[in-house]
Amino acid sequence: MDVYCRICGEPWDLYTFHDIAAEQGISYNEATANFRKRGCRSTGWGHSHCVPMPKEDDGELTQAQKAGILYELLGDDMDGAAAMMEDLA
Repeated sequence: MDVYCRICGEPWDLYTFHDIAAEQGISYNEATANFRKRGCRSTGWGHSHCVPMPKEDDGELTQAQKAGILYELLGDDMDGAAAMMEDLA
């Protein structure tokens, strides 16, 4: 399942954060917490292109905005956030 960057809306497979945690020498929970706060830039994988998504003209929320809201509501429940994002897609 995918989660999305709260800044640019880039999709990330949830399992990827196990690899990121191992590479950075941190826990999975720390890796996902960093991602929820800082987006793609927290991964250390050279995502300097992580720029805010433009707002939708039709009044709909962008994928990045949806992700930010879900992270605020669900906190560290990344499985729940991924499931809800899948339902919203």
